Amino acid sequence: MKIGICTCYDNHNYGSMLQAYATYVKFVELGYDCEFLCYRKKLNTIQKIKWLPRLLNKYLMKEKFRLIEKKIQLKKHPDIKMKDAIRQRAFDRFLENFLKDKVSAPYIGFEALRAGSKNYDVVVAGGDQLWIPAGLPTNFFNLMFADEKVKRVSYSTSFGVTEVPFYQKRRTIEYLNRIEMLGVREKSGAELIERLTGRKAVVVLDPTLLLNKEEWAQAIPVKPVLENDYIFCYFLGANSEHRKVAEELSKKTGIPLYDMPHIDEFVPYDLQFNAEHLYDIDSEQFVNLIRYAKYICTDSFHCTVFSILHHKQFLAFDRYSDPLMMSRNSRIANLCDITGLSSRRYTGDVLEQMKKPIDYDRVDERLEKEKAISVAYIREALGKND
Repeated sequence: MKIGICTCYDNHNYGSMLQAYATYVKFVELGYDCEFLCYRKKLNTIQKIKWLPRLLNKYLMKEKFRLIEKKIQLKKHPDIKMKDAIRQRAFDRFLENFLKDKVSAPYIGFEALRAGSKNYDVVVAGGDQLWIPAGLPTNFFNLMFADEKVKRVSYSTSFGVTEVPFYQKRRTIEYLNRIEMLGVREKSGAELIERLTGRKAVVVLDPTLLLNKEEWAQAIPVKPVLENDYIFCYFLGANSEHRKVAEELSKKTGIPLYDMPHIDEFVPYDLQFNAEHLYDIDSEQFVNLIRYAKYICTDSFHCTVFSILHHKQFLAFDRYSDPLMMSRNSRIANLCDITGLSSRRYTGDVLEQMKKPIDYDRVDERLEKEKAISVAYIREALGKND
């Protein structure tokens, strides 16, 4: 069996890279021969015109404006711009060391991708928010490129929203009905699929949760990044109140804060945030920062995942307050619900809530049950590997 994995393996994002790596590691462990599909778009004039309606997509435009704003702010702060460049090279370092040899030869242009799909028995849309409305026109993560003779499967794929725009519903239904086995990351995604198609999707674990603490120790070497005790802050959102809560925790415990600022967007409060800023951190070091932290404050789904896997005392914050994006908070809510850790979502007294003991034996039991369901789905979806 030859498996082609369609996912964001080369995004400069810690969660994306780690979920891609976990997908590959688990598939290989289960006996499958697999690789990531490398697709490079090559658009002609007609195709570029067809992409113009994307400018009406409010999710895409919000993301574009966020990136533009970050570039503008980095120009105003050349010292941070230089440090951000160091971070981008760190992402490339992880790509080179852990992922590069697991990637196909590049398929340049859609026709080459369509023809290349015949090289695989199964193509998998694997992990992450691959079905966000903004990505629909690419016809990559929705597997519309795949030849009819190639089996199409999704594993732990997310829409990132609870509803798709009305003008995308027909095409969304079309690609969902072409995918033979539907595995999604959130209950909300399964409900959306059922409303659109009448089909039942299986809710499975994020790929990073398919490996336990010991398996991650084999996949990512265990090496401390810092020598002292620290509180690790990993905030992707711009909420200054969350950072003030972390500062309060640091003041009450006497333990210093370390953070990784300006990752998704430029956050003005981070210029005064009382934390030691880290930039030269790749995905390997990101995991190790979590492993050795005394406490963790985060609004990140994957930072929450690794906090749970490594039995840390952590608090999870809602990243979004914007009504357009609030549905994305459901990722952490679903994770905490599955693991019985809803009490770890920040509600009030930071020190009392942070120090409250966590029964990780019970958490691990819950995860093992969910993992068994997910692995059974993978075996059924991908088929025999002999």
